Amino acid sequence: MKSQELEHEVLQQVENTAAVAFESAETGLLLLLERFPEYFKERATQDDIETLVFCLHRLYNCSNTLYQRILPDLAHAVFLQGTPPHSAFACRHAIWEQLQSLQQLIERIESHCHLLLSSATSILAILGSTEEGVVSAETPTHVGTDQWQQAYERLSTSLTEWQERSKNCASFATMFANTATLLSITSLTQVDTSLALLFDSANAIFGDIIPDIQLVAQGDDEVVATLLFDLMQQNDLLLMQIGKLVAPIQQLIKYYEVME
Repeated sequence: MKSQELEHEVLQQVENTAAVAFESAETGLLLLLERFPEYFKERATQDDIETLVFCLHRLYNCSNTLYQRILPDLAHAVFLQGTPPHSAFACRHAIWEQLQSLQQLIERIESHCHLLLSSATSILAILGSTEEGVVSAETPTHVGTDQWQQAYERLSTSLTEWQERSKNCASFATMFANTATLLSITSLTQVDTSLALLFDSANAIFGDIIPDIQLVAQGDDEVVATLLFDLMQQNDLLLMQIGKLVAPIQQLIKYYEVME
């Protein structure tokens, strides 16, 4: 009983710490995203700008949920299998619930990616069809301020935490090796690869592209267009990996439904 209470207390502390870190990083992200409507004002439509910012915000939230909660909780549920006093049914049900949550999250990420692609494409087309503004010779005034620096550091810390949490979770090939009759080790390894590549794309978007846009001088459409192309490319890579995750996750869900 004491070990259970200690385990629960440790998990609660981890969750509380992660929640505080998320709120801090999310605040930093929202500050950095303010650069989009500032740069594109009177150029792109309000709907496209708002959709782009909304999707980037939601993609960050989904990524945070994936690496800070769903994958660790899934690994924990798998770890508890066969350990008293947890019943086999309770463990299988917990795994099934986490797999369901993973599937739902993947679907949300896919939806946001499609919306992001649509808005980014529209904004890029508008930049190409309108006259460039005068390129400012000065660095945007917000860059280098304490507020901007803190926002960037909070976001960077968040990305590092995602990577660490992901590394600390057991691989799908290890966790679900017992499902070899349903899914081959190759299929499970592909899940691990796709999840790793999802992180790479998220890291490129939130660790490189969004911070880089902060540094672009007002009116420098050529550089902004390049960054939008980079964003769309990473978005396509996200969609590609999501496509590879759908089938094996659905098969695992069915496996644990049968086991119930």
